[in-house]
Amino acid sequence: MTMKPTYNAMLLLAGLSFFAGCESDTDTDTGAASAGTGAGGSGSSGDGSGGDGSGGTNTGGGDTGGAAGATGGEGGSTAGGGGEGGNAAGNGGAGGGEQQDDFGPDAAATIEIVSGDISNCLADYLVGGGTGAYSGFAGSSDGAYFIWKDAWEGSTTNLRIETWDAFGGVTGPGTYTIKAADTNYADCGVCIFSETAEDGEFWPQAGDTVEFTSLTTGPDGIGKAFAGTFVGTLSNGECSGMVEITFSATARDIGYGPL
Repeated sequence: MTMKPTYNAMLLLAGLSFFAGCESDTDTDTGAASAGTGAGGSGSSGDGSGGDGSGGTNTGGGDTGGAAGATGGEGGSTAGGGGEGGNAAGNGGAGGGEQQDDFGPDAAATIEIVSGDISNCLADYLVGGGTGAYSGFAGSSDGAYFIWKDAWEGSTTNLRIETWDAFGGVTGPGTYTIKAADTNYADCGVCIFSETAEDGEFWPQAGDTVEFTSLTTGPDGIGKAFAGTFVGTLSNGECSGMVEITFSATARDIGYGPL
């Protein structure tokens, strides 16, 4: 039987934090050695070495070597090397740095209510909190989803925008019209809903639309944009509100995704 990962039984995979590696610039001194101006490069992993700091290269008999990079690589455990030249080499920049939290919210992700009156049902909806997008294989299907939570830990209200290949969800950019089957989690291929601690679940109505301007599902979607616009009515059966929502993020591995 085909099953999608439910929000209370999604598989979480242990993973490593990743760091962007970079190289610093070097200056060339044609007389005295010039001072290095670059910081140490980023470490390539949590225990990686810091990159070399920029330094002057002595090609004309300078008295001093290039200055060290000011800081070591982000997440690096060893110092970056200083510049060459002169009678003394520059000291390496200090290693170490704060690691990236792949399980936390994505500070670069955005979500915004463009128009609507959903605030009549849900006060402070999509205000503050944290957001993120995820792609990969979970349950028994490739898929991708975007999530907003009013608090990353201990959330009382969220919004989930999901698409699951095995349930007839969309797999790339385009406009999708919500069907009757998409108004409950057991049957939806494209699942757009909010869970609340006090007012139950809010679901869209058949005929509402979501335009995915950027989307790749499954493992191929990791590191790619997940973005679009939802226009419709969210209702818990007692209160309904119109809303137009735009969302955008870079998808991370679904194994890091929150419930």
